[in-house]
Amino acid sequence: MTTYIVQGKERFTANQAEVQDVVLYYEKCILDVGAGDGKGSLRYARAHPDTYVFALDSSFDALTKTSKAALKKPSRGGVENLMCLYGNIRDSYQYLRCMADHIRVILPWGDLLEGIAEVSEDIVGALALCGGKDTKITFVINAEIWKNNLPSRLSHLGEITPDFFLSHNADFAKYGIEITEAHTMTIEEIQELDTTWSAKLMSSRKMANFVMATGVLTGNYPSENHVET
Repeated sequence: MTTYIVQGKERFTANQAEVQDVVLYYEKCILDVGAGDGKGSLRYARAHPDTYVFALDSSFDALTKTSKAALKKPSRGGVENLMCLYGNIRDSYQYLRCMADHIRVILPWGDLLEGIAEVSEDIVGALALCGGKDTKITFVINAEIWKNNLPSRLSHLGEITPDFFLSHNADFAKYGIEITEAHTMTIEEIQELDTTWSAKLMSSRKMANFVMATGVLTGNYPSENHVET
């Protein structure tokens, strides 16, 4: 899948140098993978002007409004430290190699969620290549939705629980990711996620089964070992 830079209703084929050069004047870089409508990424960019934020999602339409808002003047809520990217991490990692100080995968869905559940090379390996040694990585999974909508072909994977991440640490380690902690999130933690989907879900509920796992990249997964699909 080609990776595009989204600017309102326009999209432009990404150029690796263009993508990587934008972070040169910022102290940190955040990568939101499966960013949805990107509103949470935009709010983070506004609150952290010293950090460059990439919002990557495989839905072009989801990112149009946020990317348009980011292009406005700062006095009207626009920012210079956000880029919306339309693409799939399987391919887009090539533009984001070794850039992120923190990789966030918040409430993934579709093949992104399945790739994490399978600890697959094309998804988890691609994520690992977007950072360097000691880059932080955060996964937040809606375990309830995963259980209720689990495709039959993935039934052998069972539920995603905190123990799933901890017991599969060796599998994540193959791709240079060390899982350091995993837990079931409290309501307060869920409310702090600052994503459109979590806000909608919790607007009518007082309980949810979200699992958070955090880890660090060890730098032990060289890019030459990655098999592209």
